[in-house]
Amino acid sequence: LEEGLTGKGNCQIYYTTYTGNGQYGVSAPNSLTFPAQPLLVVILQADGLGLRFVPGCTGVTYHRSDNYVNCAVTWSGTTLTWYCTENNALAQLNYLNHIYHVYALLQAG
Repeated sequence: LEEGLTGKGNCQIYYTTYTGNGQYGVSAPNSLTFPAQPLLVVILQADGLGLRFVPGCTGVTYHRSDNYVNCAVTWSGTTLTWYCTENNALAQLNYLNHIYHVYALLQAG
C-alpha cells in the first residue's frame, strides 16, 4: 500500500478572495501571486461566472450570457496576470466591489 502511494499527494488546494476595483483592459490587468506554482486556477463570482487558467496557456475564451469573451493571459513564475478584450470590468472579473473566489491546485514542494 505504501508503495502505491508514492508520488501521490503532490499538490495542495489553495483558496483566497479578492475584491474587484472596477478597472479593466490592457492598461489595468488583474494579477494574482500564489505561494507555489499553480497547476490549475479557477476564479468564480457569486453567480457562478468564472474563468479557468492553466499554466502555459496564454489565452482564455469563455461564454458569458449571449457572447464569448477573450482574455489575454500571462504567467511569470507563480504570478498570473490577465485582462479581457471585451473592455468591461464584469468580463474581466474585476467589477467594482464584487468579491471573487479563487481556487487553485498548487504544486507541492
